[in-house]
Amino acid sequence: MQFYQRRCLLLTHFRGLRESLEKTNQDMEDSFIRLKVALRGYKIVEKKLKGEKMGLKIRERGQGATEYLLMLAAVLVIVAVAIYYVTRAGGYPAISMNAASQGNGTILITVQAGSIAAGQWAYSISATQGSYTWVTAIETLSAPSVTLDNARAAGTWYVNVKHIGTGHIYFNPDQVVTLPA
Repeated sequence: MQFYQRRCLLLTHFRGLRESLEKTNQDMEDSFIRLKVALRGYKIVEKKLKGEKMGLKIRERGQGATEYLLMLAAVLVIVAVAIYYVTRAGGYPAISMNAASQGNGTILITVQAGSIAAGQWAYSISATQGSYTWVTAIETLSAPSVTLDNARAAGTWYVNVKHIGTGHIYFNPDQVVTLPA
């Protein structure tokens, strides 16, 4: 079998080419070009084989420099984000507290541990959960307790505390305080 017939046979079986390539050399070259386009990730090598004129060998291409650079860029971005989150400065003060009703329309925060300086924290008392109107506190939030409001009507109120410097909200979900009638 001649070389171009072997090539035609390989081309018709590889990648679903079903055309008959025995007509002319031009048809064979057109099909060979289409095969090269279909095999962008492969390197086509023609090589002499023992006892035959020429053979066709298909080798898969390895990773190129562009692919390695893209992988390196992705790794660098991931490392940069990790370093940012590990080393970011500051944070909110650690404090253990809860909101409670003292009776007669008074809402207070009972502090078990920790403190926040005056002017560094704000509180919100709302009739709707998740709705905040922040009021900056003028006293230090420290043990044993801090009175937030002593003139609220009877009902259910949602209370939350926020550190002003970081924007950290301490109660998630909001603390529910029910004032008796």
